[in-house]
Order: sequence, then structure tokens, then C-alpha cells
Amino acid sequence: MKKWLLILAILGSKSLVLASSFDDGLKAAEAKNFKQAIHEFEEVIVEQPLNSAAFYNLGNAYYKNHEFGKAIWAYESAIKLNPKNSEAPVNIELCYRELTNGNAWQPSISGLQRMIYSIGSTTWAVLAFLVSCLIAYALFSLLRNKNTPWKRFHVMALLGESVVFIACLIAATSTANYPANRDYGVIITKSSPCFTTEKTTTADFAVNEGAKVRIISEKENRVEVELVEGRKVFISKKDLRII
Repeated sequence: MKKWLLILAILGSKSLVLASSFDDGLKAAEAKNFKQAIHEFEEVIVEQPLNSAAFYNLGNAYYKNHEFGKAIWAYESAIKLNPKNSEAPVNIELCYRELTNGNAWQPSISGLQRMIYSIGSTTWAVLAFLVSCLIAYALFSLLRNKNTPWKRFHVMALLGESVVFIACLIAATSTANYPANRDYGVIITKSSPCFTTEKTTTADFAVNEGAKVRIISEKENRVEVELVEGRKVFISKKDLRII
């Protein structure tokens, strides 16, 4: 019993510390101490990597500190965790205006995916369960009324409900797995050299701060990415933050 009380006490104190860091970050931002705000919000996301509000406020702090590439990364992370966030895309556009390097915000997912993910995996799972109950009822009715005029209706209902059930399961699984996907990254340095191979030492060209790239594979010191125009290159890990 004492062991469990100790664990609960530790977890409770940890939550209080994180809440304090979040509040301290907000206070630091209000006081225009943006470096301190960045420090506080980064502490929160280390412990709570699914905290969309912390990422959003971290993006605000980066923006005010003129670290626009990092701000874009933080805003993109906030959108990934909360697709209903309508302010982050606007702030990303403001970052690109400050950078003036020709980049513009490109959504990582389609509007349909954004709508599906915004509903939440729990809701989709509940819907799948409810539809499964309807399937069970339709199957029971079909077996009970094999030779009635309602047979065709029950068959059609069973087929339709099965399709909806599969769709809900796919949506629930996709929504649950989406935050863990490491599909995209944002360049956080002023200019990141691009290499044709993992071992090449001479750069062919460079990509600018704030550019969003699709992650292909992660190596020891470099990441293979696909640029907006479709070209595949390697860039240094230190120049990139993965969303």
C-alpha cells in the first residue's frame, strides 16, 4: 500500500511540476522573456510529447524570438496533435512572411484526413462498437427471418453496416497511429546543405529555413528527405526537426 501511495505521490508531484512549467512559460511570454518561455514549454513537451497546447505556445515563443523555422516546426506539431487548431496555420503563414524565402504552408494531410483525425480515435472506436451491435442485431434478424419478405432488407443492412464498421475501425487505427508517424520535418537553420548521398561531403545546393520536407529514412548523422519539387537528398540531422 505504501508503495502505491509513493508512486501516486511521485506522479502527482510530476504533474504539478509540468503544470507549473506551463504556467511559468505563459508568464515568461507575457513578460517578453521569450527565451525563458521557450525553456519552460520545451520542458513540458519532453515529458508530454502529445501536449498540443504546449507546442502551440512554444511556437508563439519561437516566433517572438525570431526563430521562425523552429516556430513553424512547433506549430506543425500542434496541428498534428490537434487538427482542429485553426490558429496555427495562420501563424505559420506569418512565419513564412518573415522569412521571405519563397516558401508557403503546405498541409501535411488532406482536408478529409484532417476531419477524420479531429474526431479522435476514441470516438471512432465507440462508433465501431455501436455499429458492431447493429451488425449483430441484423445477423440475428436475418437468421430468425430467413423466409420472410424482410430477408433482402436485412441482407442489405448487414452489408452496409459491415462497410461502416470497417471504415470506423480503419479511422480509429489511423487516428491513433497518426501522432506517432514521423513523415515530415522542418528545416530550422538559415540554410541547410543538401547532399546526393549519405557520405557525400560536397553539397549540391541548400534548402532554406522553414522548408518542409518529407522524411524517407533516418541515418546516423543525416536524414534522407524528399523536397517539395520531388528531389531526394540527404541533409544533416542538426538542421532538421521532425514533426
